[in-house]
Amino acid sequence: MTEFPIRAGADGTYEAAVSGKWVVWRNAGDHRLISGRNLELGLDFTFDAGGSVQAPVDLDRETVVTVAAPGGPGEGVYHYRLPEAPRFPVAQPVADAGPSSPASRRWPRVSGNVVIWAQIRGMGSDIHGHDLGSQQSFAITSDAAYQEWPAISGNYVVWRDNRNSPPMVPGPSGMLIPQEKDIYGYDLSTRQEFRITARAEEVGPPAISGTIVVWSVRREGVNYLYGYDIAKKQEFKITQLPPSPYGGVSVDVDGDLVDWSAQGDLDEDVFAYDLKQARQLAVTRAVGAQRSPRVSGKTVVWTDHRRSGVALGEFDADIYGATIEPGSGAVPPIISAPEVADAKVEIVWPHENASVDQAKKVNVSASLFAPGTLLSPPTDWNPTVRLHRALNNEVSQEAAIGQKRLVSTASVTYPVWDFNDIDVADANDPANKYYFTLSVDGVTTFTNVWAHGADARTHFPEMDTPMRSCLGN
Repeated sequence: MTEFPIRAGADGTYEAAVSGKWVVWRNAGDHRLISGRNLELGLDFTFDAGGSVQAPVDLDRETVVTVAAPGGPGEGVYHYRLPEAPRFPVAQPVADAGPSSPASRRWPRVSGNVVIWAQIRGMGSDIHGHDLGSQQSFAITSDAAYQEWPAISGNYVVWRDNRNSPPMVPGPSGMLIPQEKDIYGYDLSTRQEFRITARAEEVGPPAISGTIVVWSVRREGVNYLYGYDIAKKQEFKITQLPPSPYGGVSVDVDGDLVDWSAQGDLDEDVFAYDLKQARQLAVTRAVGAQRSPRVSGKTVVWTDHRRSGVALGEFDADIYGATIEPGSGAVPPIISAPEVADAKVEIVWPHENASVDQAKKVNVSASLFAPGTLLSPPTDWNPTVRLHRALNNEVSQEAAIGQKRLVSTASVTYPVWDFNDIDVADANDPANKYYFTLSVDGVTTFTNVWAHGADARTHFPEMDTPMRSCLGN
């Protein structure tokens, strides 16, 4: 693995796509802009999409596609030709005239001369296509249910389909729980639709390369990546996925290489699987979430949050990439984790707001900062933070391991660590004091000292004895 930054800046970037030497992405600062880089020449470029970009961009060779709202009613599908990037319409905007209006488009994808997208209509959605060579548009699906997240490779189009899903029912919180869905496909050469999955279950958006389709699935309470060979009409398991707090898995495939984002050692990382070698690889293990990976040949790109934190602006996102070459190599290291941190006990809460001479237990909250600052570390950093406690002059001992919690204030979000139900009963005696300090595993830690006692003043074990000193004779 050879990792490299593609775009790192304060304006924010996200949802990159890659094809050969070209990488393109949406710009979070100005929604009319699409940016990119020529990897061979190391040259960056930006062009105006002609409207506010409404969907992730996609590209195949020099053709870029996206959905944009030019300012009038509705959203159009457009394509652009690199490197000059002139704009050409694929599907013109249509005014929203009611529940059946095709005003909203989503998920544009391109392969060769064919552009596909989903066209929303009320409570449903259909997959549509357009041939850039013949300038002919056509419908791929017309089922009354919701068809979404299309992908295309050559003559094959695949998507996630709701037609066999049972009705959604409210979950414990009253929100509708996820529907079970299918993966369907369509052969553009024969104009034949076919079902890929054998049963409706919780599946993620599919990806396709050649005749190989891949997707994530939750089966009998376990998350997996599965594949399907259209030519052989055969399903196969790729790998089991770890439990994830992030929801669905973003997966892509090109040739023999499958890539996805999932829970790693510390947070969300990017992984790959070589179908030919039947081997799983870690692509990046940087601190911060790495999401939405895309692959072309041996190049993987993704949206990277290693700089995301209060110190650099909320939810900063960059574009990173890595090349994967045959041969032996070490697992990518965990990088971008702070090596030094200031740790501060922020507050000690006695249970039931009792006074110090009556409280038996307290809750403690602590924060971490970049050294010598009040800037938060990356919000996705998950170190082990330990609270230590000493009674009077006794040796300090570990009291608890912190539980990370994200706090949102105004426009920023930052992490704190909580230590609950800490025993402080000995401090009920006014002669006693507890001293709290912090440490962070694997990190040089500078900590404050919090004194908890009815009289929290610090006294020397022995009083200083004044002495007279005479210099010279």
